[in-house]
Amino acid sequence: MTEPNTLGWDSTKWLHDSTDTKRITLFRTLVGDDGASGNLSLHVASTDSLTGVDYVVPSSRVFDLLYGQYSTDNTTDFPIAIQGNQVADTITSGTLLWCLKLEMASTEKINQWNFGGGLHFVAGDYVTPYEFDGATENFKWSFWGWGVESDA
Repeated sequence: MTEPNTLGWDSTKWLHDSTDTKRITLFRTLVGDDGASGNLSLHVASTDSLTGVDYVVPSSRVFDLLYGQYSTDNTTDFPIAIQGNQVADTITSGTLLWCLKLEMASTEKINQWNFGGGLHFVAGDYVTPYEFDGATENFKWSFWGWGVESDA
């Protein structure tokens, strides 16, 4: 008996087929003191852009973010949160799905998480990580992750 083709993490699995369920990789580069806003929705790759385009969960679909990783040049605390928002590049009126304040030493430049059953985003949501303490950013950071998009 062959194992079915699945996507997922640990015990959270989806059957993978070509039409209903697919793996999505999201990313955002150089948020912070390069002049960019700190509230930037994640992107998917695009043939039209080296930096990708905003990912929004399509209608009648859901997205579960299973893994996330960020890197930073910050050497002090880094409070990061992830929201689902119906408007790109904003954190107002969104749904907070996860947050963590990291007390970092100068050697901790990369951190990663496995989101158990996944952070669940609904149709029309943008996936938006951000620095949640409201302080003016004086460092750069980037984020990437992957998850599963499937029928709602």
